Amino acid sequence: MAAFAFNTVDAHGYISSPLAKFVDESIITKYVKTITADVNSAFGGLKWDDSPEANVATFTSAFVNTGYKSLRDMLDQQVSDCANTRTDTSPVDVSGLTVMKWQNDEEQKGFIDSHHGPCEVWIDDIMVDHQDDCVAAYGSGYPANVKVDFFKCSGNCILRFYWLALHEIKWQVYKQCVAIMNNSGMQTQTEVQGTVKPADMKTEVPGTVTPASTQTESQTQSQSQSQPQSQSQSPTQVQSQPQPQSQPQPQTQVQDAVIPASTTSQNDSESNYGCQNRALRNIEDAPTHLANGAKVNWADNRFLRAFNEFAAGFQRND
Repeated sequence: MAAFAFNTVDAHGYISSPLAKFVDESIITKYVKTITADVNSAFGGLKWDDSPEANVATFTSAFVNTGYKSLRDMLDQQVSDCANTRTDTSPVDVSGLTVMKWQNDEEQKGFIDSHHGPCEVWIDDIMVDHQDDCVAAYGSGYPANVKVDFFKCSGNCILRFYWLALHEIKWQVYKQCVAIMNNSGMQTQTEVQGTVKPADMKTEVPGTVTPASTQTESQTQSQSQSQPQSQSQSPTQVQSQPQPQSQPQPQTQVQDAVIPASTTSQNDSESNYGCQNRALRNIEDAPTHLANGAKVNWADNRFLRAFNEFAAGFQRND
């Protein structure tokens, strides 16, 4: 009976998910050390034999004057390494987990009802949870689900859990560690790095296309020296729709512009772009509206130049 009573008193809980591994598996639920208010002068002279909830309130108020950065900072100075838990084992995959489970199998509870006190969860050097009173936050449900953001781990990490029970004058220190791994973050990074960027796609297009506007300007300059008479004829001088060259008709007013045969013939003889020639060879082949609904003004020289530049980008061999 005495042995059974001893085991029950010392049965306080352990990390069941991700499952911790222990050096001595006969004491997996036992606290690792007891300390008193003498551990720091900020706790001195205060009442520590009150109710568990009142002790937590006193501790929380005094903690800000201790100089500790965190509960981990305080307890790491009392318990080195990971106490009775091992971190030299194969890491547990936590990629599908959202909580850490803490449980007491003997009493079928999560946290013991009377063991009020602060707790913290760390992944490597990142605090992922802190509660001033772990029992009040997570209760005694079996098991207790402690919130943990496992995405803070990328690759292999160490999960650390700290808990200080303040229900007695001698405070009970709990500290357990688990070697974990989370490759979901690394996989996402690899997929992003392997994504083809638009710039990469451009480099896959064979050949270098000279913009049609550049070619047209150089040809126009050459024609001005060898064939000045051909310059007198422009797309704006369409017989079916005569317009003054100095005052081109607005694009929105032209509905059925006709491409001059001379312009088409000139482009056919001077251009090497099959797509461009096909587009300008016949009025039936030319679109009458843009994608946004605007009507195409084929009599506007500026539009022809822009279209030539666009068509040059779709060169293909006949």
